[in-house]
Amino acid sequence: MASTAESSPHDFWATDELVLRTMDFLPHPDLRNCVQVSQSFNRIAVQSVLDRLKIWNAEHNATLPLANNPNDLDGLSALLLSVHVKSLSLVVFDLGKVTSLKAALKTFDKMQRLVERVESVHTVHVRWPSGAYGVNKQPQISDKALVSAFRCVEEFFSTVITKGCTSLQFTGFDAFASIYQLKKHPAITAAASKALKASPTVERSTSSSPIWGSAWFKGYLPSRHTRAATPWISLTPPSPKLGEVTKLARLLVQSTTVLRPPFSQWLFGILQASPVIYMSISLEDTPDNKVEFNLMLDRLAEALPKVITIHLVDGARAGVMKDTVAWLGQFQLLESVRIEPECFFAAGNTITTEDLGPLARLPNIRELVSSSSFICAYIAARHLEVVYKVGDFTVSQGR
Repeated sequence: MASTAESSPHDFWATDELVLRTMDFLPHPDLRNCVQVSQSFNRIAVQSVLDRLKIWNAEHNATLPLANNPNDLDGLSALLLSVHVKSLSLVVFDLGKVTSLKAALKTFDKMQRLVERVESVHTVHVRWPSGAYGVNKQPQISDKALVSAFRCVEEFFSTVITKGCTSLQFTGFDAFASIYQLKKHPAITAAASKALKASPTVERSTSSSPIWGSAWFKGYLPSRHTRAATPWISLTPPSPKLGEVTKLARLLVQSTTVLRPPFSQWLFGILQASPVIYMSISLEDTPDNKVEFNLMLDRLAEALPKVITIHLVDGARAGVMKDTVAWLGQFQLLESVRIEPECFFAAGNTITTEDLGPLARLPNIRELVSSSSFICAYIAARHLEVVYKVGDFTVSQGR
């Protein structure tokens, strides 16, 4: 009994739980010092920061609200100090509190350093603040500053791709959506476009002829609304080496700004080289310019010919659903379609049987989830073929 009584205090004070509780009261500079004491203190000090964010296992699931001051000890800084986190299965980088472009770029640099340190990253979700750097809040951002910013962002995502990322989600990338648009190269005539489509060896990327050097990719230029056809910026496309290592299979786009210049050149290059089979896209902030919107859809279809599942979310702008439904007919391998009912709420988005012709002709559709009116129109467009394929086809009514 005596030996037990003598050893109990020592055992009690040596427990991880008590050390963790003690570190909860330490200021951030002292926590940074504790991280460097030993591997055990490193693990406990880092976890004391993550516990405040309710991150119990960072390698499995880590949602990181990032501080506006890059020098603060937030979850990202804690993981950068960790010597134990070797991989990231699901990581969410939330820049919702980052209110300046300068701070955002420093944060993206820290995010890149974290990804470089780990062995693998599987699912990455980046939330960039919506309109945080708008004209009403800060001085107008110059073209030069904008290009530098997106190059920094592209370097981060390129690093993510090299680490084996299979699922990529963009949210809130609409801070610069007001003045930039896609524009088709005027030198690509209608005849040339037909020739490109008729020659898959030219249009699609291969290991010897990457997409960012092909005629297909050069067929599109970024431009300002107010300028002529000459591109206002010149960006470096993704490295061809990324096309050799990419494992990206899922793309989730909550803002169509990533499909517009200056980020679109990098993104479409990566998509063309990746084995993407699932795509989710929000139609809430699609461009007002119908020509640009259709060009955006066409580029997605060209870049992602192997997609088998498409999910359309959020309320669509008025009048865009007819073109969107027709666009679905370009995905010849499509098997599953989910269209949230709110996509049809705006004026001009009612879909008729005639509008569903391209989608109804796809041979591999096995699942359709949407509003009851859309499903009925689809069945009518299929001339009731579903009756004969009921064993292979499933329809579900959305809420």
